[in-house]
Amino acid sequence: MLTDIFVFVAGPLAASICLGVLGYLVADTFGRSYSTYEQRSIEAFHEKLHQIYIFVDPEKFLKITQLITVLAFIVGFAFGAGNIVRGVFYGVALAAIGFVTPRIALYIIAKRRLEKINEQLPDALDMLGGSLRAGLTLSQAIERNASRTNPPLGQEFGVVCQELRLGTSLRDALRHWSDRVDVLDVKLVVIASDIALRLGGNLAETYEILGRLIRDRYMFRRELKAMTSEGRMQAIVMALIPFVLLLLLSLVNPDTMMPFLKSGMGKVLIGTVVVLTTLAYFWIKKIITIEY
Repeated sequence: MLTDIFVFVAGPLAASICLGVLGYLVADTFGRSYSTYEQRSIEAFHEKLHQIYIFVDPEKFLKITQLITVLAFIVGFAFGAGNIVRGVFYGVALAAIGFVTPRIALYIIAKRRLEKINEQLPDALDMLGGSLRAGLTLSQAIERNASRTNPPLGQEFGVVCQELRLGTSLRDALRHWSDRVDVLDVKLVVIASDIALRLGGNLAETYEILGRLIRDRYMFRRELKAMTSEGRMQAIVMALIPFVLLLLLSLVNPDTMMPFLKSGMGKVLIGTVVVLTTLAYFWIKKIITIEY
């Protein structure tokens, strides 16, 4: 009798303890992983938002991103129309889109801003060189041309001037500009300015040479982009053709296509096409991407 009671109580108790320990380990691992992910996301958002001068708390931006992801999952699940498997599939797909959309938007805005700065830099160097030839110091030349330069480069000059007013040295202010913008041509300008400030030299002539070099590199990049545009278009067309054909065949002959799409073999073949098309797209993109 006691043995039966012991077995009756000890079995569920041992299973509960094992499940509790397993749940604790999973929760602890997930919690630490989420904390690391959250910290990295906040740091990445802070860097991008600071780079494009959007003054939003990165923690709030992360919460907004998570809210968009949850709402996208709910909308996708509602599209399942009562089918749990289909609803989860749609929900996960829309949640993934909602999760990456804010990050992609920040990346695109930051990239366009850096490209604009790179485009404005040669003319700004010409203006700084002219001011230096007129007898101004470099800090005076930057302050004089900050209001004359259009954003976003004018904003960067304004930040440099503000740091100078707060007591930061010119070399440190320029180095902060280089770290903030993270553009190769800006780093070249900052390094040349730092060498001239430490060792002396004709900085106006240096700016003239750098401006000509940066302008030539910019024109080369535009020509290279035009030369590889055909390859990029081929990659996009090649990636879209299978899905466009699938859509057209489904509209023209649905009686034949629907059984194929619902069958297991059809789903496997469609998944194979998606994987191979994605690999081919990135392969072509890698071929036409030229480092300069």
